[in-house]
Amino acid sequence: MNYFWLYHKDLRDNNWLFYNETIENGWSLRIRERYAKLRCSKCKKFDEIKALKLGLEDNIKLKCKYDIFITDDGFICVNQKVKKLLEKLKVKNIKFINIPNEKQFSILLPKKEAKVDMKKCGMKFYKLCKSCGRYGYTLYNPLLSSIKLPKSLMQMVFPNINFENGYGRIYIYLLSEDLVNKFKAAKVTGVEYDKAR
Repeated sequence: MNYFWLYHKDLRDNNWLFYNETIENGWSLRIRERYAKLRCSKCKKFDEIKALKLGLEDNIKLKCKYDIFITDDGFICVNQKVKKLLEKLKVKNIKFINIPNEKQFSILLPKKEAKVDMKKCGMKFYKLCKSCGRYGYTLYNPLLSSIKLPKSLMQMVFPNINFENGYGRIYIYLLSEDLVNKFKAAKVTGVEYDKAR
């Protein structure tokens, strides 16, 4: 079965869940107060899932014209069109997190992550934090042969390796070819598909 990496188109506006962005008196980005206690004292990263469990604040404003997009802190959001499509197709292993006062978009998360053979994944890992164990950033996607894939034809797969950038973890999904075809037929916007190797 063929799988494809789901990539997201660039957005004009920034969208943050855990940070406050201001442009008055120069650009600045500050972590929201309720999540500050989760930050590593050295690298300043934090467990994003623990942050979600603390709850999202009710003044988050998302701006996007697409059906799917990724927030600047790495989370994939889908609109009602995509949510209903995934529910109709009975795609397993995913869940939706509501965002306060947001009627259009929900956060898409995996229920379970697919195991990856670290020795065979082909990724590059840089700047390991000795305090929390997170990497500063990573390069490349894991090779398909290194991922333990499910047997379902209609599937979204999330590898259990953290894709990292300077702010934190990035959620990147693998889609089965059957699901990609359904997305294309439904004219889902904001995404591109790259065949996994």
